[in-house]
Amino acid sequence: MSNKMNQTHLWIRFVGPGLDQRSVPIYDLAQVLIAIQRIHYKAYLYRENRLLKGEKLSDDERNLVALQLSDRKRGSDNYGLNAFFSDPYVKTIITAVLPIVLKSIGSFAYKSVFGNGDKEDDPKRKAEQSYLQLEKQEDDHLLESFIYRDVKTIVTRIGGVSGIRIIGIIPEGIDYPAFELDHSTKEYMKQIERKKFLGHIQEISGTLKSLHPATYIVEVKLATNKIIKVHLQSEDFETIRYQAKKDTLIEMTGRPIYRMGVETKEISEFKAYSIGLIGNLI
Repeated sequence: MSNKMNQTHLWIRFVGPGLDQRSVPIYDLAQVLIAIQRIHYKAYLYRENRLLKGEKLSDDERNLVALQLSDRKRGSDNYGLNAFFSDPYVKTIITAVLPIVLKSIGSFAYKSVFGNGDKEDDPKRKAEQSYLQLEKQEDDHLLESFIYRDVKTIVTRIGGVSGIRIIGIIPEGIDYPAFELDHSTKEYMKQIERKKFLGHIQEISGTLKSLHPATYIVEVKLATNKIIKVHLQSEDFETIRYQAKKDTLIEMTGRPIYRMGVETKEISEFKAYSIGLIGNLI
């Protein structure tokens, strides 16, 4: 592979007082560029259905999504990025991953991680804390959750002594609109940090350990020995309450409950839509 310069795929634009005359500080630039590269790595893993905490790319895979500085423009402080290697296959991968990157970062910029323009002062948005509303949400916010801290690293550079007021993300040759991260993005990210969302529907099983009638929650021990909380419909809770014994095996179909900004697919809470009891009944 040759690493000669080729087409710029993405521009990072820093806007603020004086940044049309001087450069953004090295530390701020480095933090933003590293975060952008990390997001590319995670988007690639997401595309390959391998987005897990601690999952690493091989050296060859890193080469596929490695970025380099390709250009710089004045008129604020603009930095162009492209693929580190100019191999046509690498370009194919970069152009496939970049829309995923843009969509995931853009959901924070547009304040739409959990819908079209999340607003904490909107009563309908506040109601989304209930699990009935959670069920209506899109079931795949995992990538946004995994990149949350990287995007937070980017927006942390806004409003500091460097004078950065806006960080623009501008694709080139990609059919996706440019967007900006600013102070309101920082505030939005604070609002949604650790907010609950649901994962994909799946089946799990475990043995009954305890019941919490006030909240229709049971604690179940999985085969991995991990104890999780399961949120049940009232009729399913009553079935377990009056038909199951401690250590009864329960099969459940439902969706794991995750929290925004926590990089994990490990289940600690679960929303069950249906259950089945196996053996050891009252």
